[in-house]
Amino acid sequence: MRKLLLVLLLYSLIFTPAIAHAATGDPLLEPINEDKCTDGSDLVRGAIEFVIDGGGSEITDGIKGDLEIPFNCTIQRVTLLADVSGSIVVDIWVDTYALYAPTDADSITASAVPTISSAIKSQDITLSGWTTSLSAGSIIRYNVDSCTTITRCTVSLVVEK
Repeated sequence: MRKLLLVLLLYSLIFTPAIAHAATGDPLLEPINEDKCTDGSDLVRGAIEFVIDGGGSEITDGIKGDLEIPFNCTIQRVTLLADVSGSIVVDIWVDTYALYAPTDADSITASAVPTISSAIKSQDITLSGWTTSLSAGSIIRYNVDSCTTITRCTVSLVVEK
């Protein structure tokens, strides 16, 4: 039986100094001031990171772990980063603590499930059909629907709180 190693990384917020949006033209790709968001509001941007590690073997399908979100936030972007070229589909399920544990019926990704397809990375800022609002105390569950070749994958959710 393959040993599955889950590593939770950077569950804390990541802050970087402000720079102009002119560099890429995409405000979601630019770091911001920790006191102001790109629209000038007092929101703070951060990241919720989750690493799925197959322990040197191809990642198996199924539930990989849960995280509690201790603050209200809105998901702005999802990024998948793999260690080797391959394919992976990672669904994200969210439910309240009272209704723990999240199931497939609690998917927040609609038909736009985060996917790497014969590559090492993917990113989605459109989040079509997603439920992007997370309430304090929400539980996020990560489920691998399918995977080929990839042995480690980071799921990064950029949020504003």
